[in-house]
Amino acid sequence: MSKIILDFDGVLFDSAYEAYSVCQNMQNFDLMHELRKDVSYTEFRLYRPKVKNADDFIPLYFSNPDAIDVNKFLEFFFISRKQLMESEDYAEKYYPKFDFLRLILPFMQKKNNCFYILSTRDASSINAALESNGVFMHERIIGQSSIKKYGNKINALKANGVLKCDLYIDDMMHYVNELSEIAELSLMADWGYGNPDKDSISCSVAAKILKSIYFKGI
Repeated sequence: MSKIILDFDGVLFDSAYEAYSVCQNMQNFDLMHELRKDVSYTEFRLYRPKVKNADDFIPLYFSNPDAIDVNKFLEFFFISRKQLMESEDYAEKYYPKFDFLRLILPFMQKKNNCFYILSTRDASSINAALESNGVFMHERIIGQSSIKKYGNKINALKANGVLKCDLYIDDMMHYVNELSEIAELSLMADWGYGNPDKDSISCSVAAKILKSIYFKGI
């Protein structure tokens, strides 16, 4: 059976506006230190490639990042996200799908046991987003807690029994390079938050690779 590993934010879903809205909503919380109020979405989007974990937003929003209690920031960040998730238009407004997901959704719905999600995002919100699109993966979602526990993405995969895979797609080149150790083919997406280069592929090409090599007839 083929093993296809996909990053989540920047490959399947565009979560930049959601993360921006989460941070803006934190203006309502008592963080002991005031968040910058002048962070525009343009500035946020340009900063997004630097982010691996939610606490990486701290230098963007605080003039003295070292004075911030990271655990308290994360607590409020996820409370703020939960508040947004309770809104009726959450998915459409804050969490739009990339065209790549629209193109491969039939594969993920019919052959979801071939797919793994590997992401620094929390697994519960990944699972919620996928289930809302008819994709049920559960134990094949390797998220933030696992990556933190094992130190990096590749160790988290190995700890979860994934020693080799056929294809890996990410929008950050350092992850593409890292996963090339175990992936037969490790590809850089040109539609996410990273800086695409001449070797990056478009979402239409990536979808054609999936269909022609792994999912003929679907």
